[in-house]
Amino acid sequence: MKLVIVESPNKRATIKKYLGEGFEVLATAGHFRDLPKRDLGVDLTTFIPTYEVNDDKASLLSAIRKAAKQATVIYLASDADREGEAIAWHLVDELGLKDAQRIRFTEITPKALTAAVAKAGPLDQCLVDAQQARRVVDRLVGYQLSPLLSPFGKNHSAGRVQSAALHLVLLRELEREAHVVTPYWTLTTTYSNGLVAKYAPEQTGEADDARIHLEDDAQSIAARARAAAPHRVEAVETKPVERKPKAPFTTSSLQQAASVMLKLKPDVTMELAQSLFEAGHISYHRSDSVTVSDDAAVMARAYLEKVFPEALPVTPPVYKSKASAQGAHECIRPTSLEAEAPESVGGDELRLYQLIRARFVASQCKPAVISQTKIFLTGGDTRWLAVGNSVLFESHLR
Repeated sequence: MKLVIVESPNKRATIKKYLGEGFEVLATAGHFRDLPKRDLGVDLTTFIPTYEVNDDKASLLSAIRKAAKQATVIYLASDADREGEAIAWHLVDELGLKDAQRIRFTEITPKALTAAVAKAGPLDQCLVDAQQARRVVDRLVGYQLSPLLSPFGKNHSAGRVQSAALHLVLLRELEREAHVVTPYWTLTTTYSNGLVAKYAPEQTGEADDARIHLEDDAQSIAARARAAAPHRVEAVETKPVERKPKAPFTTSSLQQAASVMLKLKPDVTMELAQSLFEAGHISYHRSDSVTVSDDAAVMARAYLEKVFPEALPVTPPVYKSKASAQGAHECIRPTSLEAEAPESVGGDELRLYQLIRARFVASQCKPAVISQTKIFLTGGDTRWLAVGNSVLFESHLR
């Protein structure tokens, strides 16, 4: 029997079904070992942490220990991130596992799981050390700082994240308080045919910066513009402008889009995405990368060629992640485009899936082409600019 150990119990059935006979799948239900709850748990000289098994995970760990003794091969399949690497390391350390193999996958599909098993290898000790360092710093800061908040009520904590974030908020607040408000006016005119133009003293095409800092000046310009009616069209410029699609989702951009478009709170978005990932419908939902795998690009191009061939670019678009991105995963995307929506998915989960799917497909399209028209007008000594757009080729905007 080959034993696969995952984090989430919800993944067990899907992974076992895809791997087939000869595999047993058990779950740790997240972290099962951590620093002690009532002690610092970190040597202040060596910074070596002391771990203990969580009381509520003892029975789970006992079942995994028993299965591990009977297994011919053990695959550690916790999530492919720092926390997942640490959970795999804790399993090796706590159970004394010998020759356990680490497997990583960013989507739960038969192909991805088969490839992960074929590429099984050692733990990434650098990721393990990174997670432990974060945990130790969190304990050193939070455990010793949180008691200072006790006068303000229960359940307040101060850790490496909250404390740094509060410091940044404070700095911004001090800047806000020191800011000197400078009022300004902008002018807009609406003509009898419905055309709307902004005051643009220089015919550079940029009206947004035409801020007037004295109210008397604004009133004077407005009066001169009214007196000079009707205004005269001096020039009309029309040119096509390409509008490239947005990159596929990362964790942060998914949370932002779901908040604006679906009115979902970030924690709700992540719970729904976790469920979609565990069911095998989307790739791993914790990612700061916009990279699209070769297989995913091929999948998207096959879909576009079938349903929207005019939007298919000659070569797949390439998106660059931020320099600070870890790049451990690819973007958040659907694992299949064969059906518009997976069966048995509904409600907010379905809405989020459709958002992820639409963003991914759009990201693989040609740029849209917009016809941008600028109309330059004059009224006496005042100048005005009206801008209008129309879609020539919608592409990803569809």
